Amino acid sequence: MFIESLGSAALILAYGSLIEPRWLKHVRLNLHLPNLPAKLDGFKVHVVTDLHSTRYGLIEQKIHRLLMAEPVDAVFTLGDYIWRNSNPKHAIKVFENLPSRLGVFGILGNNEHKRRVDTQSVLQALKDGGIQMLVNESVVLEHQGTPFQLIGVDDPYKGRANLAEAIAQKVFVKKPYRILLSHSPQIATDASFPEVDLVFAGHTHGGQIRVPCVGPLLGHNRLEYQLSYGIYTPQKLARIFKYQTAPTLYVSKGIGTGFIHIRLFCRPEITTVTLRSQM
Repeated sequence: MFIESLGSAALILAYGSLIEPRWLKHVRLNLHLPNLPAKLDGFKVHVVTDLHSTRYGLIEQKIHRLLMAEPVDAVFTLGDYIWRNSNPKHAIKVFENLPSRLGVFGILGNNEHKRRVDTQSVLQALKDGGIQMLVNESVVLEHQGTPFQLIGVDDPYKGRANLAEAIAQKVFVKKPYRILLSHSPQIATDASFPEVDLVFAGHTHGGQIRVPCVGPLLGHNRLEYQLSYGIYTPQKLARIFKYQTAPTLYVSKGIGTGFIHIRLFCRPEITTVTLRSQM
């Protein structure tokens, strides 16, 4: 019995370290949203996060092929392009020449702020690679004649986000529809969080190890267990954080892993999201 248990554990470990981290999933999601302007219905984006790239390997090549195969209105990439002090050029190749009407928009993650990482050099390389980086700033974009505000914050996990400053860069007389890119769902604790309408985040890796009926096993703090993966409605977020109103939040499982290079029941993913008016 003991030998059999060791054998089973070895198989699970081998699967979790060698197979599932490379078994990329392409998630397609119709996201039904309250108060979505009618002309933003059908706005389609690719969401990619937590590449943790050390080379332009098989999974990076597969992501690039998937992104190339499906034209979208925009591509959102949510930080952690590098692992430790790797060269960002490997991640940049993933986003080259994509069929995206508005372009590729990115933010920084906590890996871009780690010790021995030259954050400014990485940021400049990402910009030079064609990614429109938003670091506590916003831009005004348009879909079918309807303008909206795309906001990007620096990494909230490291305490570098300034959402109020980014929102304040609007050029509208009245409040526009606001889409926020944040590396970590920790942005939900920011006082300005209720002022946005839709949030895309990553960082959690979905917990990396998800046990059926239990949930995610790996996280940095309590909030990451609460907001580890998937769609969080305004009603659910309002209950968790005691807000009167809240946005819709989508947290992606992302691509890479942390120091524990294992994924179980938590395949790496990219997500293609189509915004829909609430039914």
